Amino acid sequence: MSPDRGAVFAPAEIMEPVRCDISPTAFARVTKAPASIAAAAYDWSGFYLGVHASYTFGEDDNISTTGQAAANIANVEGGARPGQVRLDRDGFIGGGQTGYNWQLTPNWVMGLETDISYSTFAGIRTS
Repeated sequence: MSPDRGAVFAPAEIMEPVRCDISPTAFARVTKAPASIAAAAYDWSGFYLGVHASYTFGEDDNISTTGQAAANIANVEGGARPGQVRLDRDGFIGGGQTGYNWQLTPNWVMGLETDISYSTFAGIRTS
């Protein structure tokens, strides 16, 4: 080929040889990852105790006591009760729970539980 027409292939002296290592030691460097070891599943069997506590507060102004029934409207209009009231609602809520669980299989847990709660929550009419 003449240089003025352009060369499609480069002459052999310009190309670099491609080297490939096919010796047994070259393949020895390829290794498998170690087998993964599954972590032991958590066992849900056993006793447990727990507590819960909360405090709540709130108030509502202008709660209507009239309603829609004629008797209710007559009671409010006659002065038997106020048409609007205000409520204060404050209180403590607390208690505890205890129980025992049995893990039957990796996907099934059976248990017994008991709990007790106490509340001082009350709505108090202030007007």
